[in-house]
Amino acid sequence: MLYMAMFIEDMQWLQLQVFIMLNFISLTYQIAVRPYEKSGLNFLNIFNELIGLLASYFLLPLQDYEYDPDQHYEMGFFVVYIFYFSGITNVAIIIGLGLIDFFKD
Repeated sequence: MLYMAMFIEDMQWLQLQVFIMLNFISLTYQIAVRPYEKSGLNFLNIFNELIGLLASYFLLPLQDYEYDPDQHYEMGFFVVYIFYFSGITNVAIIIGLGLIDFFKD
């Protein structure tokens, strides 16, 4: 990915497609392997990968050659809202997992 960003800078569509494919591969790996022992951490990691994949799909319309500032502004806010939702959900899940571990002992 670093090679793509450094040397293929004129082909933004290719960079974005590779980024989406890498997100999808990472999500598939997380679902298939479930690398953490606790199921809550696996769920949190899969959720974060889904959010990253969703945000990358929202970046697709930003690469068009017809520049529309209003459309780019709105799509940028959608990406920001996605990450706000992700942050709030992550905090809630982490607090929930912490409370479960606290009261389990």
